[in-house]
Amino acid sequence: MKIIIFGATGGIGHHAVRHALEKGYEVVAYVRSPQKMTMEHPRLTIAKGVLTDYEAMRDAIRGCDAVVWTVGVSMDRHYEGMPSLDGHKLLIKAMNELGIKRLIDYGTPSVKFERDKRSFITVFPGIAAAILFPQAKREVIGIGNLIRQSDLDWTFSASCVLLTTLQQARQR
Repeated sequence: MKIIIFGATGGIGHHAVRHALEKGYEVVAYVRSPQKMTMEHPRLTIAKGVLTDYEAMRDAIRGCDAVVWTVGVSMDRHYEGMPSLDGHKLLIKAMNELGIKRLIDYGTPSVKFERDKRSFITVFPGIAAAILFPQAKREVIGIGNLIRQSDLDWTFSASCVLLTTLQQARQR
């Protein structure tokens, strides 16, 4: 199976690439800065591109069986536009054009699903995000809605805080 991982040099992306290679997948790593990709492997191909380049995205996913999106949204309190949402729009267009149906994505509990159970851990982060990171929350919800409305076979994983983020914070 051949998969592409967007954001492969980030904290989640790096682990996703390593895990996919350990499982025997052929991996394409879509990255903005190839020099940051320190991993080398015979089944790893690097594709350079940005989230606004439709042709680069389409060319990179061609021949892939599944897409894994590990690009996060900005944690700046105020930022221009919604680059991750815009990238998702281009990606889904390219996936539809090429007939690729499988998407694995992640976000936060701000994205609500019908079967979600209400608890402190699923409600509080959305309230905190609305106060601390309103633009990021709007973008994550927009991404969730876009994926939900697509015809893709998707999996959306929502988490509050990732272990790598906590480990990095402790090291600083």
